[in-house]
Amino acid sequence: MFSSLSTEVRGFGNWWVSEITGMMPEFLKRMVLSGKIYRIEIDAEDFVARRMEKAGSSSVVVAVGRVDGRQEDNQETHLRDARKVELILPSDYILNKTLTLPKAAEENLREVISFQMKRETPFEPSQVYFDYLVTGRDKKSKTVQVTLYVAMKQQVDSLLERLRDYNVRIDQVTAEVKKGLDGNGTYFRINILI
Repeated sequence: MFSSLSTEVRGFGNWWVSEITGMMPEFLKRMVLSGKIYRIEIDAEDFVARRMEKAGSSSVVVAVGRVDGRQEDNQETHLRDARKVELILPSDYILNKTLTLPKAAEENLREVISFQMKRETPFEPSQVYFDYLVTGRDKKSKTVQVTLYVAMKQQVDSLLERLRDYNVRIDQVTAEVKKGLDGNGTYFRINILI
């Protein structure tokens, strides 16, 4: 009797999970279910996909392959098991500028920077994707120092369009930039598209 009940409960559980996951949006399904993390980098005119795996507190590359339209099954080979696919922009796609803003701006920094974009750069907010990093606070002058990172939408959208043509969906667009005005220091990641 108990083995019959156990089989029925297990069957119900499998049915319930398949029904729930069937209703999930694709991006949520990939996050919840197991899968690999891929980083796509630009190498000259090609895209290079690197599969990442955790190694302690950092990630290591465990597989590398090209993403292009010349190989029919390329995406299947490299990305069929993807949970997350991240496009890494080269540093020459990123412009940066240091801003000094009133401390009160820190509460709504993204909105303030968007509003100030035309004044601080030659671009309209609609022409760019951006992220920022708070690099300092001055209590005496009640200001906050922010490094603004800007990528042109036209360039980024062109890359995304090419990848869509190859049936590659991107979950996140980031760039690796060096922390510190002198170019020294550690690399950190900025989110261009969130």
